[in-house]
Amino acid sequence: MKYGLFSGCLWGLDTVILGIALTMVPFIGTAEALALGAIVSSALHDVCCALWLLLYMGVRGRLKDTLAALKTRSGKVVILGALLGGPIGMTGYVIAINNIGAGYRAVAIISSFYPAFGTLMAVLLLKEKITPGRVVALIVALAGIIAMGYLSADTTVTGDPIIGLLGALAAVFGWGSEAVLCAWGMR
Repeated sequence: MKYGLFSGCLWGLDTVILGIALTMVPFIGTAEALALGAIVSSALHDVCCALWLLLYMGVRGRLKDTLAALKTRSGKVVILGALLGGPIGMTGYVIAINNIGAGYRAVAIISSFYPAFGTLMAVLLLKEKITPGRVVALIVALAGIIAMGYLSADTTVTGDPIIGLLGALAAVFGWGSEAVLCAWGMR
C-alpha cells in the first residue's frame, strides 16, 4: 500500500511539473514547438526512469541478469511492451497535457482508464478470468476518478483539444497494452 500511495503522489507531482514545464518559453508559440516540447519532455521522463532502474539493478547486483534477460523471447516482448508504455503512452500523455492542460478533466479521466483497457485486453487476449467483485472494484475506482476529475476541473485549454484527446487515448492504449504484453512475455 505504501509503495502504491508513494507512486501515486509522485505521478501527480510528475504531471504538475510537466504541465508547468510545457508552458515555459521554449515550448510555447508554434504548433511545432508544442509538439517538440511533448516529445522532449517525454524522452527526458523515460531516460530518467531508465537511468534510475539501471542504477537500482546495478546496486542490487542484478545488472548481468537483466542484460541476459533482454536477449530472450520474453525479454523482447517486455521491451515491446515498454516501448508502448514509454514512448507511445508517455508521449500521448504529455501531448494531452500540452494541448488540454494538466488540470483539465479529460486528461485525468481518459488517461486513468488505462487499467480498464488493460483488463479488457487481458480478458480477451490472455483469457484471464475476472471475478464480479473485481469488476465492481474497477467500476468504483473509475467512478471515483471521474468524480475527482469533474469536481476539480480546470477548463483552461492551452492547445488543440482534439489533439489532446487523441494524445490521452494514445496513453490509454500504450499503458494498457504495456501491462498485457509484459504479462504475456513473462509467462
